[in-house]
Amino acid sequence: MPRRGTHHLAEPVAAKRALAERGGADRVLDTGEAAGVAQADTVFDCVAAPATLATAGAAAVPGGSVVVVGVPSGDRPLPLARLQRWEIDVFGTGLYLGADIDAVIARIAADPAVCDGLVTAEYPVEQAAAAFAATDDPEQVKVLISWPEPTAD
Repeated sequence: MPRRGTHHLAEPVAAKRALAERGGADRVLDTGEAAGVAQADTVFDCVAAPATLATAGAAAVPGGSVVVVGVPSGDRPLPLARLQRWEIDVFGTGLYLGADIDAVIARIAADPAVCDGLVTAEYPVEQAAAAFAATDDPEQVKVLISWPEPTAD
């Protein structure tokens, strides 16, 4: 799938900013630097926290869109005054659709190095509770739970 437009990212964790640069983001900012700097036609919020939703609403141009990809643990406030005043649309997403998975598989097949650095911790299935606890660490990108290799009997 061809890339369209420019791809900007605001992220507080340095390791994740470096990963985004390696993945092809055109501009990568620390979230503290991003306020009021980058405006985009479409903004993707991949966290769905109150602060990131406010930032996403502020980063969308008038008539633009905010796409909420992150999965919140509950209801979240939105900057409705700005969204309404500037006719900014807000969309939710259906995660893990077949077409999306196919696109990701094709991207990885074309350049497997795009995955370098995604898995930042790995735990055996016997330590699944520790693996889930590790996801609370903002330095982690993806935590993998591995199964033992099947043995031939």
